[in-house]
Amino acid sequence: MISRRLLRIKALMALYALNRRDDNDLVQAEKELLFSISRTYDLYHYVLLLIIELSDIAGEKIDLALKKNMPTIEDLNPNRRFADNIIITQLRNNSDLNNYVTEKKISWVNKRDITRTIFNKMLLWETFTDYMNASKTSYSVDKKFISGLVTEFFVASEDLLSGLEEQSIFWNDDLEYVSAMIEKTLRKFKAENENQNRLMPLFKNEDDEQYVKTLFRKAVLRTKECSDMIDRNTTNWEVERIALMDI
Repeated sequence: MISRRLLRIKALMALYALNRRDDNDLVQAEKELLFSISRTYDLYHYVLLLIIELSDIAGEKIDLALKKNMPTIEDLNPNRRFADNIIITQLRNNSDLNNYVTEKKISWVNKRDITRTIFNKMLLWETFTDYMNASKTSYSVDKKFISGLVTEFFVASEDLLSGLEEQSIFWNDDLEYVSAMIEKTLRKFKAENENQNRLMPLFKNEDDEQYVKTLFRKAVLRTKECSDMIDRNTTNWEVERIALMDI
């Protein structure tokens, strides 16, 4: 679910945007706030889908190598550890994820240039090399690697960040929060659940949804009261001279 910290940030951004508007349309501003939150939830599923996409690329490369006229010993005995990662298999068959991406029509199919670039750089990642060359594997090892892939490699990937920014203005600063959501999601995955491990809901409960709406509405409706309070507590400095975001 979207954390309350991120909900507060989204409310702040919506408040800033409203103050930059000419029409002062509170209803429209609230719609945009909720849309922004929903887009973060889209990103949560989109990044989960990226994990599967990278695995698909790995599988495709293995298949192509096997079709060579003169395959090498390495081609004939590929390391399928990442392609067959158990967590990725569970994600691939996860009913929550599949239902959501089908409904929202989320896909990386038209962004293969980005995913292939990310994949090629992942091959050079030391943690990936260690994972592929480890003497033993297990469900917990597979889970630890995927968690690290999301929270360390993805978050630091300039290619991924720029690709997301091109697709949605709402995703500019959300990747780190979404990565934390995914890490918490994977922490609850269990081997015996197969494709029935649950993904996070958009909101933890109805209280969280009401919380962000109330926070935003009160900030707007009490603008005059808050401005007066700021004015009383700033010495020799007019409110008009304070940056809008600071206010």
